[in-house]
Amino acid sequence: MRAFWSTRGSRLGRLGGWTIQLALLAGVGLIAIAPPSRGVMLLVPVGAGQGTSARVAAAAGARILGAGPVHGSLYVLGTRNLIIPNAAASGTMVFGGRYVGCSGIEAGFEQVPV
Repeated sequence: MRAFWSTRGSRLGRLGGWTIQLALLAGVGLIAIAPPSRGVMLLVPVGAGQGTSARVAAAAGARILGAGPVHGSLYVLGTRNLIIPNAAASGTMVFGGRYVGCSGIEAGFEQVPV
């Protein structure tokens, strides 16, 4: 006799396991790249014009640390609650990031005050 919660042999059972695993993987991935409440973030313009990341940073009062790995992207030091609304309005994605300048010291609020 099968338990009432068993989905073995049903379509839900075959797809349900994969769906849960993919959702967990996506959740962990999103947490890993989520921007911090305060600190270093990577601004990446998506389909926006040249200089969009710099305008977003300036409007949010963030400090520009340097160029990012993608054309037009910037590493900035600032506060997420000020950056996200400006980024959403201009089509710029915001990720958590690590920026190590030419001195070899990782930037953050402890090393580089805003």
